[in-house]
Amino acid sequence: MLEKNYQKIHKHFKRLAPPVIYGNAFRHRQIIKYLIAGGTSTSADLLIYYILTYLVGLWYVASSIFSFIIAFWISFSLQKFWTFRDKNTEKMMKQTYLYFFVAIVNLGISTLLIYLFVDHIHIHKFISKVIANAMIAAESFFVYRHFIFAEKDKPEI
Repeated sequence: MLEKNYQKIHKHFKRLAPPVIYGNAFRHRQIIKYLIAGGTSTSADLLIYYILTYLVGLWYVASSIFSFIIAFWISFSLQKFWTFRDKNTEKMMKQTYLYFFVAIVNLGISTLLIYLFVDHIHIHKFISKVIANAMIAAESFFVYRHFIFAEKDKPEI
C-alpha cells in the first residue's frame, strides 16, 4: 500500500514539478524515502516518549528506551521493504540482528546524548531527544545503505 501511494505521489510530482526539481528529487529518491520512513518511526518514537514522560510520568530515560523499542520495528520494516526495496527474506534474520545491533549502539549513543544535553548542558528534555535523533539518523543512513541493506554486488559485513 505504501509503495502504491508513493507511485501515485511520484506521478503527480513528475507532472507538476519543474524538471530541475523533479530530476534532483528523483535522483535522490532513496534519501527522500529514508527521511519519510525515518520521520514516521521518529514521530512514533517521539509521540510514545511524550506520552510516557509527560502523561504517564515515567522517568525520561526509561521513556526513551520504551519508545525506542516500538520505533525499532516500525523503522526496520519501512527501511527494509520500502526505502531500500529489499524483498529478500532469506537474509532477513541476519539483517534484523545487524539492524538491532546498530539500533542498540544508537540507543546507547542517543541516551548518552540526551543525558548530557539535559543534565549538563541544560537543554529541555524533549528538544534533547529531537537533537539526538537527528544526529543518529544521519549516521544510520550510511550504515543501512552500505552494510545492512546493501545490494548483492556490494560487500556485506
